[in-house]
Amino acid sequence: MKQMAAELDGHYENQTLTRVAFGSCNKQWRTNVLWDNIVGFHPQAYLWLGDAVYVKEKEGDNDANLRRAYARQLKNKGYQRLLSSGAIIEGVYDDHDMSTNDGHKVNYTPQRQSAYLDFLGHISEDSPRRSRLGLFSAHVFGEPPRQVKVIFLDVRSLSDEPAIVLPECVANLLWPVKPYLLALTRWAAVLLGITGRFHGDMLGTEQWSWLEEQVAGSEASFHVLVSTVQVLSVNPIAEGWGHYPAAQSRLLALLRKHRPRGLVILSGDVHFAELLVTQPPSEGMREEEKEEKKEALEVTSSGMTHTCFATTMGTCEMAVDRYDRHRLTPSSFFGGLNYGTIELDWEQQEAWWSVMGLQVVVETPLQ
Repeated sequence: MKQMAAELDGHYENQTLTRVAFGSCNKQWRTNVLWDNIVGFHPQAYLWLGDAVYVKEKEGDNDANLRRAYARQLKNKGYQRLLSSGAIIEGVYDDHDMSTNDGHKVNYTPQRQSAYLDFLGHISEDSPRRSRLGLFSAHVFGEPPRQVKVIFLDVRSLSDEPAIVLPECVANLLWPVKPYLLALTRWAAVLLGITGRFHGDMLGTEQWSWLEEQVAGSEASFHVLVSTVQVLSVNPIAEGWGHYPAAQSRLLALLRKHRPRGLVILSGDVHFAELLVTQPPSEGMREEEKEEKKEALEVTSSGMTHTCFATTMGTCEMAVDRYDRHRLTPSSFFGGLNYGTIELDWEQQEAWWSVMGLQVVVETPLQ
């Protein structure tokens, strides 16, 4: 597949965003009770944060099963109402809509990328996204000074395998054995110090260059950076950038260097909702010190049809309770079915980010 220079994949200059919805982790064979609420929110855009569908591993990961999963989701009546509402649908795949659990570049195929783009439904055959190695993309809505830029990172197609890789005979085990073993392996890698010495990459050379060009000198007043796995979490059990410390440091340094205005990171994958910040504010800080410390806000929305609080016999809850160092507040998490919303008030220069009861207001710097 040919390489590409950095460019915009969508320019909706006539669409000044005031309402956006987002979500992840949707099993297409289950009832999703959230679509009516999402449609009732009247979003101008809906962002998939990964795992729009699941392919059961016992069925194999062939292309036909993946396309059948997408076809079933497209027939969902609630999702059809969203599609017919006129909302712009954008997104990027994660591991399950890449046909594997905890997938990496060894699982990448052009056919899986093509199937996802077909699922989005509006990507032309001559779009650069068809020939690109990876599903990363950038889109702007509106014109300055009321412009929003949405950047989707592909953390699967080009990512190295983790510090510890399970033997193939173990990797082929099915749910629920395999997910627990993968989680245990990640925890052990952190505990033994292996993760701290790991220099694996998540984006690949081309995507890193592309990302820097997208944020350097951007005129947008609000930036949404989508990473399907969590960026700031310290939870060693779940997948995330923390298991790739060199790449995580590089990403945060890049964002610190260019300081894209109004930056918020969106993530999914973990099957619960959470609000995270780069450095949580401490007691006694002045408000301006709290804002300076915050640097980047991460909003995780995950679990539209299922959550880990209901499926892991309490282990997920224990991990969430324990690993809260980068959480906005200790109580800034939610274990039920969830989706997220963004409301932009350009007159007041404010944005409201909400995930089923978790809400934070951040100033939108328009100057």
